[in-house]
Amino acid sequence: MSGESFEQARATAAREVLAFAALYGDAEAALMGAFLLSNDRETIVTQSAYALREVTRIVADQYARLLAPKDEYEVARLYTQTDFLQRLGETFDGDLRLSFHLAPPGLAKPGPDGRPRKMTFGPWLLRGMKWLARARGLRGSWLDPFRFGPEKAVDRILLANYEADLDLIAKTRGKPEEVLRLAAWPSTVRGFGPVREAALKNATVTREGARAALMA
Repeated sequence: MSGESFEQARATAAREVLAFAALYGDAEAALMGAFLLSNDRETIVTQSAYALREVTRIVADQYARLLAPKDEYEVARLYTQTDFLQRLGETFDGDLRLSFHLAPPGLAKPGPDGRPRKMTFGPWLLRGMKWLARARGLRGSWLDPFRFGPEKAVDRILLANYEADLDLIAKTRGKPEEVLRLAAWPSTVRGFGPVREAALKNATVTREGARAALMA
């Protein structure tokens, strides 16, 4: 592999770390950077320069997603601490009245299909979201009111599984297709509630198949 290709791949991962820092803070960004960019993790790639770039890109993207899941704090940040409101004002004329359609755990009742039925909240919810976005430093601490929720349990399982997968990838020589498949499986786990549960079941099948192929 060429030194230039390796440095390019590391630079891509480093950019992911910098973007991630805005979501979680310096400590977690440093953790991600150490995991992705340390010498011990250089072995996650095969001899192919293409595999180097592709695996590093996928790992940087997926590990960042799992370290900073789109939870209650992140949704609040996206609505209140980005250019979302500014873009709305630039796109639409007149006075806007925002409505939010959400299915908060513990409040939303199940619909005919068994899935939580969404509720409608008025623009007053933005005030609560601003507070929640500022409070994201509580995420994962004993003061986090969401820490025992089912979504948080799934977040912890996903992260632990992926870190175990990265350790397996680091020990692997060859089998680039299975390495890429194992590095990418979290990308299909999206959504919330039942949608996420169904996606996780399918992703777990992919993960277990890739792990079995790498350990064979």
